[in-house]
Amino acid sequence: MNIRSSQKGYIAIIAIWLILFVFLSVLSGVAHSVADNTSKDESSPKQTTPSVTTTAPTTTTNTPPATEPPTVETPYDSLVYSEANKEFFIFLDAGHGWGDPGKFVQINENGEYDEENGVYVYEKDINFQITKKLKQALEKLGYTVGETRPGNTEADCPVELNKYGNFNAQDRPAYVNAQNPDYFVSIHCNAHDNPTSHGTRLFYSNKDSDNYKFLSKIKESLLQQMGIDTHDPFTDNLAITRESDMPTVLVESAFMTNMEDLQNLMDPKWQDQFACALALGIDAMVHS
Repeated sequence: MNIRSSQKGYIAIIAIWLILFVFLSVLSGVAHSVADNTSKDESSPKQTTPSVTTTAPTTTTNTPPATEPPTVETPYDSLVYSEANKEFFIFLDAGHGWGDPGKFVQINENGEYDEENGVYVYEKDINFQITKKLKQALEKLGYTVGETRPGNTEADCPVELNKYGNFNAQDRPAYVNAQNPDYFVSIHCNAHDNPTSHGTRLFYSNKDSDNYKFLSKIKESLLQQMGIDTHDPFTDNLAITRESDMPTVLVESAFMTNMEDLQNLMDPKWQDQFACALALGIDAMVHS
């Protein structure tokens, strides 16, 4: 082998080693770089991910403000109390009662007259209901009120009942006169063989002009407050109006033998209106 060939061989070997050295160096640098990037750098500030709080959107409901329930007006609401009225004493008579039923009809479940299967509706009960409401109305106006029939038991009767268990209409004026009221009103229901007979009737005694004046005030109030036209007043010879010493009116509220009238008589709202109209008529008489 000549010298020139030998030199070329050494040069090739050295070149290969140089290439291999460079390749290994590069490979080592890449490995260190990867290791550094995957290790935790304790000298660097910690990176924290800000927490995000998700709040549901507020739903606004347009709830109307709480209000008081509407006041139901009644005829009594129009009555104005007066302290001055206390000095006036009004006496009321719920007609019949105790052993005396007064007039009566029989009504079935359909609200029809039924003399075979109907239940009894008694005048004494309707009279009592209207009279109690009239008492309430008069007391709302401030009046002092007395009653011939404050209740329906024997103990409620202000006098001793007769042998028939009755407090007769003929005996009531004497009792009322002894109480010395300023005015007296007796409440009844009417009846007639003719079922078309209807409406309110007013009775008085013409022995004193104040009786007619008293009746006129009640008549005007019934017409004004309820549209009830009582037509001409009656002067029948009735013990209640004839024997009473003070201005007295007997009221036949309506006919139990007329279906429309009977429905009114049994209707609490109609009774309220009727009682308040009577009370305003009495009040008009007191202040006339």
